Amino acid sequence: MPILKPKTTSEAADLISNITYAGLGLLAGISAANVAGAFLSEGYEPVLETAKLIMALILVLISAPYVFYLKRKFGKLTTNPWRSESFLSSSMKKAAWTTFIVMAVFLVFMTTMDNLILSRLSSKTVMDAAMMLLFGTMSVSFFIVSRTPDDDGDFV
Repeated sequence: MPILKPKTTSEAADLISNITYAGLGLLAGISAANVAGAFLSEGYEPVLETAKLIMALILVLISAPYVFYLKRKFGKLTTNPWRSESFLSSSMKKAAWTTFIVMAVFLVFMTTMDNLILSRLSSKTVMDAAMMLLFGTMSVSFFIVSRTPDDDGDFV
């Protein structure tokens, strides 16, 4: 399958999920730039703002219209990936559980470090860090879990 021209509904569903999780990675990048802005000097602010603008433009002007195009071309998906027993469904569920566990550990860590960390950071920075971890973990864990082995058993 050419990467951006799926021929079947299942290939389109795979591509939509890959674009969605890549979009989550972009959202994690935007949140990471916000967190970095809290720690870096003001001289880096134009660079971070440009990076955030580029990621947002990719998300809004390329990813979203392409997903809508695929949905219009292939119609409504007949199965709910969260309720089916497909490989894509199991990958999404495993990524969601991984994200839940990482976020729970992060929140427990942040509550125990209340006086050391939270008192020195603004609530916006803490929320951006949590969003960065949430979106980044979901995106990365989905792509790790959904890799398929090649003929030798090695992951591509």
